[in-house]
Amino acid sequence: KWGKEFDVEFTQTDYLGKASLYLNVFPWSPDRTPYRHESQEVYLEHLQAVAELLIRWGRVASVKRQIQETDKSPRRGTIPIKTVPLRLDLPNELVRSFRK
Repeated sequence: KWGKEFDVEFTQTDYLGKASLYLNVFPWSPDRTPYRHESQEVYLEHLQAVAELLIRWGRVASVKRQIQETDKSPRRGTIPIKTVPLRLDLPNELVRSFRK
């Protein structure tokens, strides 16, 4: 959608006893520094692991839909950086047991 590669990371929140897990799209990309993965191979392995979890949790269609529907885009050069949070709507117990 945004015309370039970006990085993703899970972020866990807890509000009023309700745990939530988001997939955040970060404006870090392999062609720019700073970059948090030591190589392209490590980056691709990270993306593969994220994809496998989304498949296991049945959230691929939801993530795709949210990406298509959002008006937000990941942006560098802002303080703080602009991420695109994608809510995963997982059961509270699964979110609480999740570890990065």
